[in-house]
Amino acid sequence: MTGKGLWLCGVALLAMPYVSGAQDLPSLGGSGGTVAPDQCFAEAAAQGRWAVEVAGGVSEKGGIPSYTLSIDYRPAPFGPPADRVEVWAEPSHTPLLIGAKSPDLVAESQILGTEPLAVVRGLEGPFSQKLTLAYAPSKGRVDRRIVVKMRVGNQDLLIASAEVSVKSFRFTSTFDLGANPDGGYTAGSFHHCCGGTRCTRMCADCSSAFFTCDLVLCEINCDSPF
Repeated sequence: MTGKGLWLCGVALLAMPYVSGAQDLPSLGGSGGTVAPDQCFAEAAAQGRWAVEVAGGVSEKGGIPSYTLSIDYRPAPFGPPADRVEVWAEPSHTPLLIGAKSPDLVAESQILGTEPLAVVRGLEGPFSQKLTLAYAPSKGRVDRRIVVKMRVGNQDLLIASAEVSVKSFRFTSTFDLGANPDGGYTAGSFHHCCGGTRCTRMCADCSSAFFTCDLVLCEINCDSPF
């Protein structure tokens, strides 16, 4: 499935200064300027939906290449809170960022695999972060997918799995969270958007968290998780 079109959310991620010397992270297309996160996710919040926007890109600070990662997470106004949010680069399985309510949850994440490149403690409700990471996707790494997970209760939910150019990307995913008869939760009704300097905002309604953002052909496609 390929979807193209305008979407109100996602022209720019953070209304805060960029890292000194860093190149601007890619916008979702169009000529718009900076949109504060609260405004950006107003549509999703009004619909009672969860939303996450992630952007990354190779930048330069003091003549030294670095990697800038931004994340903006907004839970639905009503519903269970997330205890942890994680951003991974795949298939190297590199934990780029882990945000959690308590140090115990952060420690648990670190035990499960490689220590994350960035940690956000005291996660409560919506949050925005922009970080410079010791990550070099252009040096021998084959990563081509950014994965975002969140933990609700004792359940880990996949909320975005985007095949992108890890060297420069930006995407937004909104979704619903439904309660299961057994007491767990299921993420569904995904709406994914992405774009770049030569592609206008492209969106697709997908049945899963998996999608591909092609900034060469200017297409967004829903992917199968299998």
